[in-house]
Amino acid sequence: MTEQRHKIEYGDFQTPVELANEVCSLLDQLDVRPRSVIEPTCGEGSFLEAAVRVFGTEAKYFGFDINPNYIQIVEQRMRTSHPSATVFLKCQDFFSFDWKQFLQCVASPILFLGNPPWVTNSGLGVLGSENLPHKSKQIRLTGLDALTGKANFDISEWMLLKLMEASASRDYVIAMLCKTSVARKALIRQWRDGVSFHQCGLYRIDASRWFEAAVDACLFVARSGCSQPAERSALIYNTLNVESPSSRFGMVDGQMVSDMDAHRDISHLKGVNCYRWRSGVKHDLVKVMEFRVVNGLLQNGFGTEVDIESSCLYPLLKATEISKGLHKPERYVLITQHLIGENTERLRDTAPRAYRYLEKYDALFTNRKSSIYRGQPKYSLFGVGSYTFAPFKVAISGLHKSLHFTLLTPQDGKPILVDDTCYFIGCFNRQESLLLHELLNSPISLRFLYSIIFSDSKRPVTAEALNRLDLKMVAENLGKVEELTAFLQSGAIDVNGQSRLCL
Repeated sequence: MTEQRHKIEYGDFQTPVELANEVCSLLDQLDVRPRSVIEPTCGEGSFLEAAVRVFGTEAKYFGFDINPNYIQIVEQRMRTSHPSATVFLKCQDFFSFDWKQFLQCVASPILFLGNPPWVTNSGLGVLGSENLPHKSKQIRLTGLDALTGKANFDISEWMLLKLMEASASRDYVIAMLCKTSVARKALIRQWRDGVSFHQCGLYRIDASRWFEAAVDACLFVARSGCSQPAERSALIYNTLNVESPSSRFGMVDGQMVSDMDAHRDISHLKGVNCYRWRSGVKHDLVKVMEFRVVNGLLQNGFGTEVDIESSCLYPLLKATEISKGLHKPERYVLITQHLIGENTERLRDTAPRAYRYLEKYDALFTNRKSSIYRGQPKYSLFGVGSYTFAPFKVAISGLHKSLHFTLLTPQDGKPILVDDTCYFIGCFNRQESLLLHELLNSPISLRFLYSIIFSDSKRPVTAEALNRLDLKMVAENLGKVEELTAFLQSGAIDVNGQSRLCL
């Protein structure tokens, strides 16, 4: 096993002693007084060594790791640095260990301390790794979420949930280094399952400094022991050393908001959105399906000149371009269907050159990994319908934390399309699209959206978040409600199935 593969497969990014000391000092300031300290993935033992230094020898210390070499290193390290401490070490696979039974035998309060692996189940699957939770134990998703990739989850999220579930009846504090998105998702799962915490906090750390990782990371601290339902919220601190929080996120009316205090002032904008937000076209084969014009000739992503019917080509913008407000595409996309499930064999007659072109890449289409194409016609797309070809659109990138809505109008007589990293409202009336563009880019709309999205997410903007903004309420605030109502009553809109509620 190469060193890099080992790091990826086992999340083997050792915690620097300096960082471990800072974490334990913070826990001491938070009045954490454990009788049992447990590090489920102890590695070389930085946290165990720091914990004994802070919490003393009256507590008992437990370290587990799947790597037997690390257990030997920790044993020698603890014998040298803290010979009088009571330390139990074991070579153990986290996923096969009966944590609930083990925890019944240790004294509380319990402190779970450590740095679980920062890797996803799909990342391990690519490596063919067996260092995974059993499939029946993985986080369950159904329907479209499972089909489109949301079934991919961080291993550390599963570990956090497993530890909290196994210690549900105990007095414990969990203090783990992880991605901020992982901490947040673990809390959401617990809150939705009715679990309350006495105290929750996310203390940001500089992952690039400590681990050379370009991710938003934190020390996640959650303390059990709340005897009655409490406000489901957590405080955000910008560093490990700051005393005052910078913001607070949590659940409001069953939905997550990123800034509870800011959201409270504009919560009246939350409601039913009459317009339906759509995602763009998904094909998963950029080099085959997308083209640029080079020296007057159409060229695909492989640098090959292509001769196909223009009737199949549409101008295309992607997330980065949409986020910058660009509205003049420099690329095109090959559209094989106008509706999901439409038979692509018709292209033999309607666009024979395009069909022959697609046949050259049969193997690539067959090997597309997403299960949404399973059982569909050859060369199928996803995210296509009559809405795709609406001449006017107001679009936003789903990938960028800086919010900007871009107005798209036809180019050379054809509607501009966006890819599946973007969301849009399709319009058949230019004036309607101009009004929506104005409403969505208004300061009050942007304030609302910023209060509910999480900028550290892989996809900060989602259709679910966009649909929480009631455009009619925005229009009322801006004195545009009569203008908007006229368009809603015309019926020439892609509605969200709830238009009667809006009128």
